[in-house]
Amino acid sequence: MMMRLMQTVYRMASGRRAKKIGNRGAGIVMVIVAIALVSVLTSVLASIALLNMQMKSTERKSKENFYDAETALDQIHVGLEGLISLAIQDAYTTAMQQYKMVDSTTGLAVTEAERLATFRSSYMNKLIEAVSESAITGDDAHYLIGNEHDVDADASTNTYIYNITTGLYEHGILSLLTKEYAGYVHDGFLKVSCNVPSGTDSIVRTTNGVLLKGISIEYTGKDGNNQGYFTKISTDILMNHPDISFSESTVLPNVYDYAFVAQKGINIGYKSGISLTGNAYSGEEGIVIGNGYEYTGTGTNGITSIGANTNGLAGLQVNAATEKSSGSAGAKSYLVTGGEIQVPALSSVLLDCDTVWAQNLSVTGSQTPNVVGGVMQYGTVLEGSNKTAFYIADDLEISKHNVSATIEGSYFGYGNGGVDSSNPDESSSIIVNGANTNLDFNMTNGSLLLAGTSFIDGRTITGTLDPLEGIDEADTRGTARMGASLSVKTDQIVFLAPTDSLKVGDRDATINPMTKSEYNTWLATPNHFDINTVSRVTNKTLASYDSNVTVTPIFRQVTTNSGNEILVYIYLKFSNDQAAADYARDYMANAGNRFNSYLKAYNNQIKLSHTSQTQIYSAGNVLTYQYVSGSSDENNGKYVLQADNTYIGHLASNKQSYLRNLIVGFDSSYKGLCYKLTTNLSGLNAGETGTGRNAYNNIINESAVKGVDVPTTGKTYSTTYNYEEGGVSKSMPAVAFVINNEGGAPVEVGSLASNTENRKINLVIATGDVFVRGNYEGLIFSGGTISVYNSLYTGADSDPDTWAQVTANRGLITKLLEMEIDADNTLIGKYFINGTAYVNKGKVENYSTYVDLDSLITYRNWTKG
Repeated sequence: MMMRLMQTVYRMASGRRAKKIGNRGAGIVMVIVAIALVSVLTSVLASIALLNMQMKSTERKSKENFYDAETALDQIHVGLEGLISLAIQDAYTTAMQQYKMVDSTTGLAVTEAERLATFRSSYMNKLIEAVSESAITGDDAHYLIGNEHDVDADASTNTYIYNITTGLYEHGILSLLTKEYAGYVHDGFLKVSCNVPSGTDSIVRTTNGVLLKGISIEYTGKDGNNQGYFTKISTDILMNHPDISFSESTVLPNVYDYAFVAQKGINIGYKSGISLTGNAYSGEEGIVIGNGYEYTGTGTNGITSIGANTNGLAGLQVNAATEKSSGSAGAKSYLVTGGEIQVPALSSVLLDCDTVWAQNLSVTGSQTPNVVGGVMQYGTVLEGSNKTAFYIADDLEISKHNVSATIEGSYFGYGNGGVDSSNPDESSSIIVNGANTNLDFNMTNGSLLLAGTSFIDGRTITGTLDPLEGIDEADTRGTARMGASLSVKTDQIVFLAPTDSLKVGDRDATINPMTKSEYNTWLATPNHFDINTVSRVTNKTLASYDSNVTVTPIFRQVTTNSGNEILVYIYLKFSNDQAAADYARDYMANAGNRFNSYLKAYNNQIKLSHTSQTQIYSAGNVLTYQYVSGSSDENNGKYVLQADNTYIGHLASNKQSYLRNLIVGFDSSYKGLCYKLTTNLSGLNAGETGTGRNAYNNIINESAVKGVDVPTTGKTYSTTYNYEEGGVSKSMPAVAFVINNEGGAPVEVGSLASNTENRKINLVIATGDVFVRGNYEGLIFSGGTISVYNSLYTGADSDPDTWAQVTANRGLITKLLEMEIDADNTLIGKYFINGTAYVNKGKVENYSTYVDLDSLITYRNWTKG
């Protein structure tokens, strides 16, 4: 029993122990397990979150780096659009100047397909030159595209050759990146390069356009800004040919780049000056320096008309196009007038525009030489830069003394009035009629074309002459062709008929010119003009030069001790330019120093500096004279003639045909610009080229302007123009003013206008005159004249920076032309003929059509690495 009791007790004890051991700490274990599990889960979640954040940060930085690289590609894209726009304009002008031309080799007419081929070739040449490190020299040339740049705004940290923030890189693709590029992206290193196999062209002509191959854009972050991140974009860029037609029925003129469009003329006031950045057009009254209006503070608007001044004391400077004036610093700039450009004494004209189109160019010096300290000074100055091409329908005339004219670019005097015209008004030449004159054609890569010759023009004689018995009054004012395309006043002695060819009774004449009585005796002699006598000067007969040569009398009234007397000059009248030129060459060669001394008395220097690349063509002789005091070089003290191969008459027939048709092309372009500011004359309709039509009335809807609600005070329309300058967003009021003031007082605008509200006007459409005081930015259409006077000019040698600054603003004018002016959504374009066409909505106009530039650029083989 005791044993059983002990067993019972043992079992009880063992049971309690077992129960106690099995339950103790289980909760703790569970808690620990739970905590551990939660910790693990937390750690996993934290790791996942951290990894996710790291992945997002990596993705963000990678995208930022990619966007930094893509921004460079976007800027290059936009830059290429600008290059394409310029290439289109340049190529279109080149093709249209060949309108109705013939091929210089075959002499056959240029077809529409050939003209299109010319356009495409010129377009590709312009693009290849623009994106290359240097000018194109061949189709197989390989060009460097770019280099590596540090785009850190702090130039001091730049360890590379070029810094994008300073814009030092001037050529190739990288030049398309704006100076503000660094402000758009993070700090880093940008490398734009061309990766093509050795010996492979990076710039290729294709049937579709110009292909830039292997363009590589690499961007690496630095200095904590995506440091170490790297993006590479590789692509080929194709700049396609635009779809251009040369037979459009309508033409949209490019008014956006103009500052002045005047139906009558442009006048620059006495003691005033204008520095023009933008294109300008004036009608048949031309561009006159030192003329027009003056601000006196009295009269209507304080403006007084001063008329013409013989001493202009005024200046004109026309600058190259800028991004503001034309949307691109490389755009062509035009100065066009349907009349004459008149530069009076003591005035200056400085030209850096691309083209000057005028009927005539007249430069007048002072009547008496200007001597300072014993040295003669030039008072009147004409300068054309090496980029400026002159297209002159008639002559460059330099009259009186102290004139300096320098032309470094090209000069095309294309007027010849048809083959061997006898009309002086249609025969282009250069005439120097003044002492102390410096005429310098300092051309290196330009061209000189003088398609006509100078004339002795009796029609310019003023006053009433006493006609001789049997002589028609009209004959006393005749003309005589001279054999020189570039001549000075004393050239006239060459074409005085030699006395041994003039028969008076049974003897030769003793003198030419003759008195009135001597002329009567000569005229009464049978066979009084003998072309078969051997000349004592040329040692040849006149008939050997021209079997149809005649003479013409020109009468001049002179004052002698015994009173007024008429002298009769008998001039040779050759039937063609070449005969006159050949005769003049022989005369000068045989006359020697005697003739040279006559010329030296009138001229200081006529200099023609040219290279093998310079093209010179003339219808007659081209005299040059280079005088160096004390020089032993005989040619520096003599007039000399250009070589025979410069004369049109000595060229092969197909080359002559080429030049004559080139002249037709120039004439066509000039007329198109005068009619509607376009070189595409063939695109104008009959109504636009009729009598009295010009750029003003072919663009402005005069009936709409004359119908403004308040015709005496005009209507004002305002909007806001938002733009970017130097990477900073800006805005300014944009104001248009429309007025019917024909026959009334001129509208006064500009920074010095007496009416302060008129100082804000950026677009003027007026049927009458417009008067500009001080600086002006925008565009003026005038149905009368535009006169500029700023009261700041102090003399002929004043700095043009002090002159009135007149600037075209393409963006501003585009905004105004798209402005809605009433609740019916009417555009200000209602004042323009076909005005709705000026709303270009981001597309740029190209003469006769709109071209979507963005669509011309396509990417091929685009990859991201």
